[in-house]
Amino acid sequence: MFILLKDNAEVQQSQKIFQERLQQLLQNQGQYILGFPGGSFELPVYANQSLWYAYKEIKEGSSPRHWNAFGIGETLRQKTPNSIVVEINIPTNGANGRVAGLVAKNRSDQVFILHRGKIGGNSTPLREAFQQFYPQDKWTEVQESTHITKKAILVTSLQSTSFIEDILFFVKQIDEFKRQKRPANRSKER
Repeated sequence: MFILLKDNAEVQQSQKIFQERLQQLLQNQGQYILGFPGGSFELPVYANQSLWYAYKEIKEGSSPRHWNAFGIGETLRQKTPNSIVVEINIPTNGANGRVAGLVAKNRSDQVFILHRGKIGGNSTPLREAFQQFYPQDKWTEVQESTHITKKAILVTSLQSTSFIEDILFFVKQIDEFKRQKRPANRSKER
C-alpha cells in the first residue's frame, strides 16, 4: 500500500529529483518539436536510443502541472513534430486527481512515481481496456485519504537502480496499447 503525498513541498521536491535523474541519465539532444492534440511545444529533449523525455511547467488552466512527456527514442525526429507516447504529469499544487501522475510513499518512506492509468482522455471504455491490458502486477493501491483508496500503476522509485528501465517499460506498454487500439485506417501512419 502506498500513501499519496499531498504536501506541496514534498511533491515539488520529488518532481525535482525525477526531472534531475532523467536529465542526468539521458543525453541532451537539443530542441525538438513535440506534437499533441491541440498544439505543440519546442523543448529541449533528453534521450538515449530507447527513450526520450521533455519537460515543461504548465501554470495556466484548472490543473497546473509539471508536464513530463515521454516517447520512444528511435522514433525521435529533428525536423517534424514528434508524437508523445505518454505524459506523467505531476501536479504543481500538491495533489490533484485530474492529473494522471502522482507521487506516493511506501511504509519505508521510499518515494515512488505512479500513474493513474488515464490514457487517451477520460473515455471509460478505453480506460477499462487499458486496465485489462497493462500487467496486473504493476497496479497497486494508493491511499488518497483516510477512506479513499484507488488503483495506480507503479512506474518507478526515485531511488531505483533500474530507473530508466522502469520508465521505459511503462512507456513501451503504453505505446503497444495505443498501437493495438489505433483505428485500422490510421495504423499505417506509424
